[in-house]
Amino acid sequence: MSQKPEEYLERKVRQTLDRIPGYRGYRLKEERRDADRRVRAAVADAYAVELTRVERIGRDLANDRRLGEISAVERASQSIRHYIDRVRAATPGYGGLFGDRDIDGVALDQLRLFDEGLLLGVDELRPSIDRLEKDFAAGNPLAPGASEAAATIETQLARFDRRHEVIDTGIALSRENVLALLQPMAELIPAEAFSARPGDAISILGDDFLVDAMIDVDGRPHSFRVFRIARDPEEWLMVGREPSQPNVRMSPVDAPESGTTIPGDSLRQQSAGTGDGEVVSDREPSGLRAVRYALLDDPDDPERFGLILDWDGVRQAFVGRRIEPIDVEVFRRADPAH
Repeated sequence: MSQKPEEYLERKVRQTLDRIPGYRGYRLKEERRDADRRVRAAVADAYAVELTRVERIGRDLANDRRLGEISAVERASQSIRHYIDRVRAATPGYGGLFGDRDIDGVALDQLRLFDEGLLLGVDELRPSIDRLEKDFAAGNPLAPGASEAAATIETQLARFDRRHEVIDTGIALSRENVLALLQPMAELIPAEAFSARPGDAISILGDDFLVDAMIDVDGRPHSFRVFRIARDPEEWLMVGREPSQPNVRMSPVDAPESGTTIPGDSLRQQSAGTGDGEVVSDREPSGLRAVRYALLDDPDDPERFGLILDWDGVRQAFVGRRIEPIDVEVFRRADPAH
């Protein structure tokens, strides 16, 4: 069976940043400037490949004496070249993301989304350049394909400008703004609850909770967050970065000493991975630590779900039931500084 378009795009999104050598995201302040530099270099290099294709068409037009069409192709070349120059030259200052004050966690999540969007933008540009090459070979007018390429670059410039705004201010944009800028990958943006932070309120089907801690796992092949929403009895909400991952309302249980089978439970491992994990609360974050995880399903009850975390031998386990993302609302804690 061929892969569905949304599955292909989700896989592309998941792999995009992993392919940048040394990229570790923006969570650690001392790595943020390096992450920004690496992303911009990767974006510029990817678009430079497409620029080479357009410039080759321009040279071939000159060689074939099709001088009347050179201007349209040159406009497309100039648009791509201008974008590459903007990306390479956008060295940030020392405020906002790189300043001394704490940065909104939602802003850090948005930067990752913008990084993915900029890199996937090459896939949005490529069809118009494919069209230019085909139209050139067939002797067809080149202006339509060139206009498509220039319009795509305008979209990428808007994304890049708003990304720079988040970096410059350290403040998140509205979710609606981000969704509008990141079409068509907006369908793969995590549920709003994924960006919750300690101090935020969460409502699940009308039941109100306050997030007081979060386990953040940046993993391979899956990334997710588990929010503690109640203490007595203890209750957690798991939210995946990928929209295909479930939201799960869960409680802690005794973890197995080894393996991925919870004693006396019918849950069985459906996937496992490794990653960097961190426990975040209103106090100082725990710092990044290596973590292994296993995701569990129940073959007899598809709504049940389990999670096992292994922090270098210190293990946690959770069991719960899936819930619909639409049933979860997030209410942000007011921040007087913003």
